[in-house]
Amino acid sequence: MSLIKKDFAILDKLVFRELLYIPAVSFAFSKFGGLAYLMSIFFYTYAVLMDIFNKDDKNNAESIINSLPVRKVDIIKAKYSLIFIFVIIGNVVFFILNYILSKMPIPYQYIHVSIPLVLLATLYIVLFNSICFPAFFKLGKDKAKQLDFILFFVTFFGLPMLEKQMRNPSILSIEKITDYFMSMSQVSFSLITVVLIIVITIISGSLSLKLYSNREF
Repeated sequence: MSLIKKDFAILDKLVFRELLYIPAVSFAFSKFGGLAYLMSIFFYTYAVLMDIFNKDDKNNAESIINSLPVRKVDIIKAKYSLIFIFVIIGNVVFFILNYILSKMPIPYQYIHVSIPLVLLATLYIVLFNSICFPAFFKLGKDKAKQLDFILFFVTFFGLPMLEKQMRNPSILSIEKITDYFMSMSQVSFSLITVVLIIVITIISGSLSLKLYSNREF
């Protein structure tokens, strides 16, 4: 818990600036519906988590923490916990702003968000960070920034393209996948998504711990 408090403390006023990503992205992509929700939550969590790693690198926080009687597994748990904490914060802010913006005389379409969509967004955010975190823990954020850069732009350009392709009935493979998931009940889809989130987090966390334990400071 103290490690999580440390990360919140170093964010300081930046956390409020980064919250602006949510209304900005929601407004810009509101015509895309659920995709606007997914992208706004993703960009918010991305900005906050990357700021934390950047500040850790800048302040040499890892070396300081590792000189204290703190277990590496607790450091890993704290960082992965932040993913879910900021996803929750992002969702709360999104739902409030989504309602407020829809009532204002501006060209904004209310975005309907279901529980499966919330879980799907969480799954994508977990998957993204589960790829980045092991590299960060092994090399440090600065040395692993190329991976971060590539994955970010894959998300920025890839999600709208994927959403467009999924609407194209001529893409047989995508159509089959879409029909399959659409035929599932919300409970089944949600359960599968939750299991994937847990499995991916455990695998990535275990890899991060292994790499971090062998890292020299």
